Amino acid sequence: MDKLLKWSLNAANAPQGEQVDNPDPELLSQLFGGKDEVQQMKDNMTVILHPEAEKEDKMTALDNFEMLIENLDNANNIEPLGMWQHLIGLLDSHDDDIRRMACWIIGTAVQNNPPAQKHLLESRPLEVIPKLLAIFAEPTASSALQVKALYALTSELGHNEAAYDAFVLADGWTTIEHLLNNEKFSNDPKVRARTISLLRVLLTIEPVSTRHSAFRESANGTLVPTLVGPLHLDASAMPDIRERTLELIGILVEAGFEFTEEEKKQAKILIDQLRASGDIEKEEYLFF
Repeated sequence: MDKLLKWSLNAANAPQGEQVDNPDPELLSQLFGGKDEVQQMKDNMTVILHPEAEKEDKMTALDNFEMLIENLDNANNIEPLGMWQHLIGLLDSHDDDIRRMACWIIGTAVQNNPPAQKHLLESRPLEVIPKLLAIFAEPTASSALQVKALYALTSELGHNEAAYDAFVLADGWTTIEHLLNNEKFSNDPKVRARTISLLRVLLTIEPVSTRHSAFRESANGTLVPTLVGPLHLDASAMPDIRERTLELIGILVEAGFEFTEEEKKQAKILIDQLRASGDIEKEEYLFF
């Protein structure tokens, strides 16, 4: 579109009688009704899966595909076009950039989209959630890949009990605790912020009637102390992480989650320090 606009401006401003080259026919085709978006999805997937395609071409096709499935109708066409199998298969790629884009596409397609969430999980039952969780156990996985994997997990698990069951079966709670405590990511605010966002999504599914028992029991009971500890709440923590953590504690309090006296004490000390330093308002986060 930018190229077409540039051509139009050049043509309009050209001196009288001067010849102006014709615009790219492919651009005109796209503007005036070329291939429909379903065909574009097919064409991009052909490039993505072609064994001899250059990586640059694959990345362009993946980027195009992600933009196409931002449209809800296109996202829901992934299933009838038989493309979920291919997208999940890309999580096994030896190229982290390919996997990162696959996570991005999966997250975009299923976000706030129950039919697509269902189709993703049914395409390769009990496989997609473990594949996404396995990314966090890889010592060489990049932060960019993990952020997109967290995005895909958060989108798929949102208000999705079937996906939550698969998450629990794959020991997902231990993975979350690992992310929050792993020294490698202690200075990686994007991963930590995404992890806390995922926790918030999980707590809309974890049964309130049992006072979030899986959350309490996860990783031998170390997840809650980690959240209320200095790493997430004191003045040195990233502001975005502090805010998300405090909001998460508020959700737990409202749901009737039973913090231990020691957890309450530690959280209150840190929250009072934040209030005294002006990092939060006096009327905010009066939990304990």
